[in-house]
Amino acid sequence: MIENARETVASPEVVEEALRQLKASLEGNVEAQKALRTVEAAVEGVVLQLSDDRLPKRGLADAYVAKVTRPMTEVVWNRTARALLASVEEMSDDWLVHIASCPTDKGALIEALSEALLESSDQLSARERAELRGAQAKKAWLEERGGSLSPQETADLMGVKRQTVSDKRNRGEILGVPVAKGYRYPAWQFTDGKPLKGLKEVLHELNQAGHSDWAKLRFFLGENDFLKANYPATPTPIDALKANKSAAAAEASASYMTLVSL
Repeated sequence: MIENARETVASPEVVEEALRQLKASLEGNVEAQKALRTVEAAVEGVVLQLSDDRLPKRGLADAYVAKVTRPMTEVVWNRTARALLASVEEMSDDWLVHIASCPTDKGALIEALSEALLESSDQLSARERAELRGAQAKKAWLEERGGSLSPQETADLMGVKRQTVSDKRNRGEILGVPVAKGYRYPAWQFTDGKPLKGLKEVLHELNQAGHSDWAKLRFFLGENDFLKANYPATPTPIDALKANKSAAAAEASASYMTLVSL
């Protein structure tokens, strides 16, 4: 069937141009554009099957692996792709179209991963469920109190070079937490382009206690019993620092403990 279709279907470029023109003509019609995204997803699937240039006979996955330059990249690809494929195979046609209709590849990946993890949560080990909850919590922490900044955004905010940002993090002057592509820097720790007064001293106390960077972030964001009891107007270490009560925030860090590894 595909071979017959190959002879009658227009080239991928022609199909994509037709879709582009149709999308332009539907500008302003929200419902029509939503329907068009579904059509685009279906058409893209056909185009991928019909185009030798875009889909080598050995498959997209193998074509990707062939370009890998780091051995560990292939290992990670194989393990994660195997788990994701098993979940995708069980998804309904409607849900597959929904995922394929996402405007970006990353958006489609997020939708697929979220569904895969939710559907298989009862099959995860206790450790895997804890890791999943931890990943969800970390994402939420980075979004609190103004979000987070990339190294370059932090450098621009502080008016310094990126290397200076890394040096300050390594010296414990600012807080950065490790993520897949390097580090993210919580925005709340800066005011007028400078670290909050007293931040370095509190970070020193946390470093001395051996807390991880993520545990430090959790400390700053969470309500603290010492602060609530003695400084009820500033229940979190961030509030204390912003109120120029750095000594109180440092004292609160002395009683901070984490029950799980972060």
